[in-house]
Amino acid sequence: MTAAIQDQKLLFLVGSQRSGTTWLHLLLAQSPSIAPLYETRLFSEYMRSCFQTWNQRASATKNMDGLHNVLGQHEYRDLLREFAAGALAKGAAGRPSASIILEKSPDHAFFAKDILSIFPNAYFLHIVRDPRAVVASLKAISPSWGIVWNAADACHTWLRHVAAAHTISTLTTNYREVRYEDLTAAGPCVLHATFAWLGVSASPDDCARYYAACRIDSLRADKGLGERLHLEIAQSDFFRRGESDSWKTELSRREIALVEALAEPSMKQFGYQVTVPRQSRSAIVGMMLASVRFRQAAKWRLRYVADRL
Repeated sequence: MTAAIQDQKLLFLVGSQRSGTTWLHLLLAQSPSIAPLYETRLFSEYMRSCFQTWNQRASATKNMDGLHNVLGQHEYRDLLREFAAGALAKGAAGRPSASIILEKSPDHAFFAKDILSIFPNAYFLHIVRDPRAVVASLKAISPSWGIVWNAADACHTWLRHVAAAHTISTLTTNYREVRYEDLTAAGPCVLHATFAWLGVSASPDDCARYYAACRIDSLRADKGLGERLHLEIAQSDFFRRGESDSWKTELSRREIALVEALAEPSMKQFGYQVTVPRQSRSAIVGMMLASVRFRQAAKWRLRYVADRL
């Protein structure tokens, strides 16, 4: 590994939006052994074309031009590694003695292969939350984000992210899953186990102290936190109640039925139980999905027409 971070582990925290990635990021960052970086989007945006272009050009039938005629694949990957390592080292410079660089960008779940191609020893921590809670949270925060979320779209977002993140377990053994609900119910214990997995020394008392420092009400009241995390919305909107089952009152029965119908296999995979009987879901979901498909078809049609104007 490049000299810039040769003595440090790289930890990528991933998960669907509104699954507690920011909260877990802040909890882990309480340890002096961890240097936190918040949503650099290094691989999902800045370096995305670097990997895509190389793969596309290298697989083309006619390769008359392009960097692949100048550099071998290993040389190209070495250059990308130096750039990425330099950027990560710069971001982590505030804690030079830290043994782990923690980067949190939810969409990095989709780019694990690229990350591992240049950092084969990278670690990935995936936080999973009940999709019904994620859908409720996305719907609640949508006015602040300027995005209108319906239950179906929000659920598909959850499905895409958890599927991509869980697939990382087939790419590396340096993968761990944490459930949001376990973090809320037994946070210090979950933290202690996570630190042990990373090889970080943290006592149970340390973990209890870290957890107490990151209570949701404390985060909402922290005047400087929004600026440190580059939050563009009010913290009172970003950090909501932090409850595990608020979806029961925030979503309608129809919305709950729709989410459970769309996500039931994945829910069971992660230990979440459905609440609406399958027979009751079928009629409700049929009508709601028909409405969703109609809106999607209309959107695609408008986009088709706009592209030709």
